[in-house]
Amino acid sequence: MADERLYQRVCADMVGRYRVLTYKTIGFGDRRPDLRGGRGAHRDVVLRCEKVALTPFVERLAQRFGVSWLVSRGMTKLQDAERFAGELPPSPVKIVAYVGASGGSSVRAENLRWNKASPTIPSWNQLVEWLRELDLLRRSEAA
Repeated sequence: MADERLYQRVCADMVGRYRVLTYKTIGFGDRRPDLRGGRGAHRDVVLRCEKVALTPFVERLAQRFGVSWLVSRGMTKLQDAERFAGELPPSPVKIVAYVGASGGSSVRAENLRWNKASPTIPSWNQLVEWLRELDLLRRSEAA
């Protein structure tokens, strides 16, 4: 058991602290591919939600607006974020977050062009308005 914990700690350091490896290169499997997606016209816009129970709603909204989506189950795990980031365009992304007050802090704002979060959990209507602010539907039709 002590050997297993040591292995896990070394892997975590190599991936998280020193960034010489990735979970993918070590051979870790994809834990929850069902909690992310997005092959739409606006892959650079990410709809992020914390609650797994809201996955069907998040997926439908993402499909409607053609954006990527991620259900993070609270604070995003490094292994999940690594897989998700590999599916995004190489440019900075815009994040629309449906999270509680502490949820936005897990996103590094200096890496974003646009970030929309709320000190309280926004309503679904507010979330749709934020997506509409980006004018995604008209941009999709023009393409």
